[in-house]
Amino acid sequence: MWGPPIFWRGGYFWNWGYFWPWAIVGLAFWIVIIVGIGYLLYRLIKHPVTQVKAKEDALEILKKRYARGEISEEEFKEMKKNL
Repeated sequence: MWGPPIFWRGGYFWNWGYFWPWAIVGLAFWIVIIVGIGYLLYRLIKHPVTQVKAKEDALEILKKRYARGEISEEEFKEMKKNL
């Protein structure tokens, strides 16, 4: 009855049955983190921020409308300033 604590005697704390489930949970956690970071990097590299592209597209549309004569020079300058 009197003796070293149970974890010194190979009890529940250091038992292999207690260790493996937590090792698997920890490994799964790090795999999810690494895959998530990889996915975010892939998205940033493969698909750049769309707001900048949308602004360029709007400017191109505005230039085309001005070139076709749909808007006047004053309207073009005002719309370009707003973009």
